[in-house]
Amino acid sequence: MRSEDVFSKTQARLVQNEQNAVTRSLRLMKPENVRHAVEHMTSAHRCFVTATRANYALAYYFSYTGHMAHPGIQLVPRHIGSADDLLDADENDCLIAITIHPYSSDTIQSMRFAKQNGLQIILISDSDVIAPGVEPDAAFTVSTRTLHHFSCFTGAMAVLECLLGHLFDAGWDAARRRVEEYQKAREDTGAYWQPAKPPRVRRI
Repeated sequence: MRSEDVFSKTQARLVQNEQNAVTRSLRLMKPENVRHAVEHMTSAHRCFVTATRANYALAYYFSYTGHMAHPGIQLVPRHIGSADDLLDADENDCLIAITIHPYSSDTIQSMRFAKQNGLQIILISDSDVIAPGVEPDAAFTVSTRTLHHFSCFTGAMAVLECLLGHLFDAGWDAARRRVEEYQKAREDTGAYWQPAKPPRVRRI
């Protein structure tokens, strides 16, 4: 693409940036760190996932999919603030926090609140140091370098996909059954669009 017109050269630069973000983020994802994070999640009674603004899309996807592997995964904030959602959380729970610079004050407050209540904290961010008093038990630093005005989330998504893979692997048969049950329930309630059946043509 670089040898073609200006538009194609721009496309080549954008593609290369996305590949670099994913590669660097996954290289920083050390197996031992992943092991600790997965152990925190699978041993937790509830695993809260929190993020705000653009990061919320990542948290929503992870919780939506991860809930089928681990029924205890819950997205916060729901209809109120994150700290309110964590009021009854304790040392049997964990918190996954996703925040990219500029860091969300709500997410930082939730992490501090969770730490005070004994939760294990897993942080996904572009830095392992985001604010005083925020000390995650497992942290994944992702590359967010971009060629436009907002952070690139491709690296963060790749890390989340790997964590999801580990959750489903840990859940194995139980997770597979839950996926099948969810799929059947969605099909039974018409959640998925189906094309209209073509009219039957009478043969003469």
